[in-house]
Amino acid sequence: MCSLHSHIIYLIIMEFRLLIKELLKIPNLITLVRVLLLPFLYYSAYVGNTIVFLILFLVAGLSDAFDGIVARALNQTSKFGAKFDSLADDLINFSVLIWLYLLLPEFVKQNLAVIIIALSFFIAFTFLELVVHKKKLAMHLYSHKFINVLMYVFVLISIYYQPSRLFLFVLAFSITLAMIEGILIILFFKNIPNDTASIFSLVGRRK
Repeated sequence: MCSLHSHIIYLIIMEFRLLIKELLKIPNLITLVRVLLLPFLYYSAYVGNTIVFLILFLVAGLSDAFDGIVARALNQTSKFGAKFDSLADDLINFSVLIWLYLLLPEFVKQNLAVIIIALSFFIAFTFLELVVHKKKLAMHLYSHKFINVLMYVFVLISIYYQPSRLFLFVLAFSITLAMIEGILIILFFKNIPNDTASIFSLVGRRK
């Protein structure tokens, strides 16, 4: 019994060491910045400090832009890095609506129907990932990268300057299309690689 406990503890320690080793890679440290900024983003949005929020949100956006570039430049791409990047993206994406409500409550209330439609597709995509594939996939679709960039620009412009209903509609429509692409991939393809760029790349591989 004691030997079994020792073996379990040993495995836990080894897994922890592997996790730390992965986290200490430069691209994953850049991704980690996004995760560590979350509580500060929530606090600055809650107290209404828009300047601090904008600075932190801009840093988060730069982290999102450069972690993949640095990973490829240093040849440090990995399954862990891809999944960690997707996790950081999801945490930011799920939080954006809360931050917008805290900082621009009237705008969110006036456009709640559009927001709910886009959000429902995002939730459906995430739910189907877990149900169909039993795990969170780490796809890096071009459409998802595009809506991430669009989302960062929308939030920065809306808070610094003024929110635009037209921009919101474009963002919501883009999110809906991107989530539909993701849902189709989840439903009709198996063994989806992390470097999946679009549904068309998977159709090409199937052929």
